[in-house]
Amino acid sequence: MDNEEVFALPDHLVDHDYFLPVVYEDDHILREEEVEELVEEEEVEELDEEEEEEPIVRVSETYRLIPGVHNRSRIYVDNLGFKYYKRETKGQRVYLVCERQKQRNQYCPSTATVSANLNDNRIRLGFYHDHPPRVIDLNVPFLRETIGEIGIDPAVTTSFMRTLYNNEIINHPEAAPNYTFIQAQERVKKMRRRRFPAQPLDIGQLAVALNEARNAIYALTVQNPPSRFFQQALVVNGRSVGVIFANMDAVNKYREELATVTLVGIDGTFKTVPRVPADLNLNLNLNHSI
Repeated sequence: MDNEEVFALPDHLVDHDYFLPVVYEDDHILREEEVEELVEEEEVEELDEEEEEEPIVRVSETYRLIPGVHNRSRIYVDNLGFKYYKRETKGQRVYLVCERQKQRNQYCPSTATVSANLNDNRIRLGFYHDHPPRVIDLNVPFLRETIGEIGIDPAVTTSFMRTLYNNEIINHPEAAPNYTFIQAQERVKKMRRRRFPAQPLDIGQLAVALNEARNAIYALTVQNPPSRFFQQALVVNGRSVGVIFANMDAVNKYREELATVTLVGIDGTFKTVPRVPADLNLNLNLNHSI
C-alpha cells in the first residue's frame, strides 16, 4: 500500500473512466504525457491504413443501345448498368435522363449527354445518380424485340407463336431462362391488337376499310401467294346488308368442274356473326337449296 499512488477523485467523476490512469499488465501507470504519445501513434497508424486502402471510384464512360419495351424504341445503358431515356437532341448532342425520371416514386436527378454519331459511344454525366444501378438482363431485350417484330408480321398467325418462340430462343440462348413463352405470346397479342384497324360502325364502313391498302391482309387469303378473298359489299335495294367473300383463284381453278354443277347447297356454317358492325347481325339462316 505504501508504494501505490492514490488518486483522489471527486465523487461525481468516479464513474468516468477517462479520468482514470491507463494500467497495463505490468501494473505500470503511465503518465499523462505517455498516454498522449500512444494515442498520437495509434492515430498515425490508422491514417496510414486509410491511405493504403484508396476507394475505387467507377465512372460512367461508355454506353450501348438496347431495344426498349415499345417496338423500335431504344434505351441507353452505360458501362455501370444505369439506364437512360432520350430527352431531346440538339445539334450533334443527345441529352439523356435517368430512367427514374419516368417514375413517380423514385426520382433521380441524373442526366447525361452522348454524341449523335452512333459510332461514338462515349457518355458524359451531368448530375450523378443517387441510387445503385438496377440488375438487368441485357440479352432479354433483343430476344423480345425479335419475337415482337416477327409476331406482328401479317404472314405470321397465332398458331405459329410456339414455333416462333422455339426458333428464337435457339438464337438467343442466354435470354431464354428469363423470357418465357407466355410472356412472348401475351406481348405479341397486345402488339397485334394495337395494329388492328378501327372498328367499323356499319357494313358500308367495313367494305371501305377492307378496300384500303393498309388493311389488305384482312382482305386476302392465307395461301401462298395470297389472293383477294373479300370481293364487295352485298347491296339489296340500295342498302348494304352484308359482305361477299370468295376465293376467285379457287373458282377459276375448278371452273370446268363448276360449269357442270346443276344443284348447289349453301350451308350456314357459322351460327354467330360479329357484334360489330351492328347491322351485320341479321338473320343468316342460309340452309337452303337453289
